[in-house]
Amino acid sequence: MLPLVPQTQYLIEAEDPEVVAVLAPERSLTRAQLEHRARQLSNALEINGVGPGLVWRVLAHNRAEWPEFYLGNARAGTRLVVRHD
Repeated sequence: MLPLVPQTQYLIEAEDPEVVAVLAPERSLTRAQLEHRARQLSNALEINGVGPGLVWRVLAHNRAEWPEFYLGNARAGTRLVVRHD
């Protein structure tokens, strides 16, 4: 477990798709759901012209969606810039 966001646990190393991968007070996602949402983000980036090597930015406080941002970014081959203001 990597507690990257307070009170949120990321268990993305699990292999079982039905294992909880993100557990936060406001919601939880299984590994399969996390994968699906990361692919949706990757596809949305591609559709909007943000492809391999390009940079995009997220300006957000701590959120349960951070694993989706990171995995979607990796799938798209883009460079994610994170700013916590």
